[in-house]
Amino acid sequence: MIEDELEVFWGEVDLTIDHGPLSDSEIYSLRAFLAYLFGKFLFVDRSKGRAHLSMVWATRRLDYLERVAWGPTIVGWLHHHLCSVVGGAHYLGGCSIILQVWAWEHITIPRPLPD
Repeated sequence: MIEDELEVFWGEVDLTIDHGPLSDSEIYSLRAFLAYLFGKFLFVDRSKGRAHLSMVWATRRLDYLERVAWGPTIVGWLHHHLCSVVGGAHYLGGCSIILQVWAWEHITIPRPLPD
C-alpha cells in the first residue's frame, strides 16, 4: 500500500530541480536575488545595502556559482572583516550570524546548560 502511495505522489508532485533552461526574466530575477542575498546577508560590508562589485560580478555567470566553495568563502570574508576591526575599523562586516552560532556552541557561560 505504501509503494502505491509513493507512485501516486511521484506522479503528481514534481520535485526535480532541472525544469529546462531558464527564461530571460527568470535569469534576471535570480541574479537580482543573489545580489541581494550576497549584499545583505552573506558578504556584508559598510556599503549600507549595496552589493559589493565583486558580488555583482559573481552573479553574471550562474554556471560559475556552483563551482565555488561557499563555506570557506563566507568564513574568509568574515575573517577579513574581523581582522580589520582589530586593526581599528568601526564596523564589523561579513556574515556575523556565523560568529554568533560559533559563540553559542563554544562559549557556554551566557547560556543555560541542560540539567
